[in-house]
Amino acid sequence: MLLQRTILDEIEEAHRLAEKGLHEAVAHANAEHPGWKERCWKIFVEWVTNKPPGYHFMIEDFRLYVACHKKIEKPPSLRSFGFLSKRANELGLIQHAGIEKTKNKTAHGANASVWCVI
Repeated sequence: MLLQRTILDEIEEAHRLAEKGLHEAVAHANAEHPGWKERCWKIFVEWVTNKPPGYHFMIEDFRLYVACHKKIEKPPSLRSFGFLSKRANELGLIQHAGIEKTKNKTAHGANASVWCVI
């Protein structure tokens, strides 16, 4: 029982640290580029709402879109984009659809969430 509680504590701490890291990444993006978070959110909502229901994507797909079309400044950390899926999921714009390997070269094929437009 003691081991099980320790594992649960570790999982809870991992979630807390992930939230802290995301918050710090977004705060850094806003410090470097004032208003970055809300401008990025508006671009994301427009992008998602122009996709058909059932469209599957990863956040790296949106990052590539904004980079190629020069829609917003590149934040100091690409982790800053993580808030988008969290907020969009909470608002019912998208839902989690699984996990796949990333396609971008800097992530080295790490696992990342796939999202589905509702």
